[in-house]
Amino acid sequence: MIARSVNLSKFQSFFLFGPRGTGKSTLLRQMFPEQNYYWIDLLNPETESRYLLSPSKMLNDWQMASNHQRTNGWIVINKIQKVPKLLDVVHLGIENHGIKFAMTGSSARKLRHGGSNLLAGRAVTFELHPFSSLELGNDFVAEDAINYVLLDILKANAAAEKHYSFSYLRTDRGLEIDVIATRGDELLAIEIKSTTDPDLIDVRKYARLVKAIDGCRPYIFCRTDRASLQEGVEIVPWQQGVEQLFAR
Repeated sequence: MIARSVNLSKFQSFFLFGPRGTGKSTLLRQMFPEQNYYWIDLLNPETESRYLLSPSKMLNDWQMASNHQRTNGWIVINKIQKVPKLLDVVHLGIENHGIKFAMTGSSARKLRHGGSNLLAGRAVTFELHPFSSLELGNDFVAEDAINYVLLDILKANAAAEKHYSFSYLRTDRGLEIDVIATRGDELLAIEIKSTTDPDLIDVRKYARLVKAIDGCRPYIFCRTDRASLQEGVEIVPWQQGVEQLFAR
């Protein structure tokens, strides 16, 4: 199993946000095994319906749980965005009962947009992104890089509701651009590389190719550890690029 670089706390309640499919629930099940901790999985339709009708039942249900699930003092809530009203009960649980909560959700932005109580500093926030090249290590190889990063782009675009359309470009001379992202008049060209330091000759060829596309902004997503600008091309760490362009 691939180790994740996020360091979650067992000393304070927290939110774990991130796009779908990044492994938030899997990570919490490793940290808080269901046989030893009290879990509320709102992905279960019956559980979701129960707390939609009566969020206040959560603390009563916890009191009725087995002793070994309660003595550790934690409640784990998966998919908190499905029943935002539970956050008011979470607030009471923290203040009046000293319970700590681990909660997963798609994004803080969606909860704030719905006017939800984000606990005013009573819970810290962590973000879980798709696997980074450092986490993948030797598994992040050239032939898989495009698939990994393209999947992350699609997930982030859907989660943030950015509404980009995607295609790719192949010229009659066999030159290619891995991703063309369009939204209204906005046009982005993205080349994906597994290297940490793209070759300058390749960057120049790519810049000339993109320059022929009117109004197109060129990017290279790669394993570099810091962003730079070469030949008019923005070269960025691929996770940063996905976050910057498609997740905010």
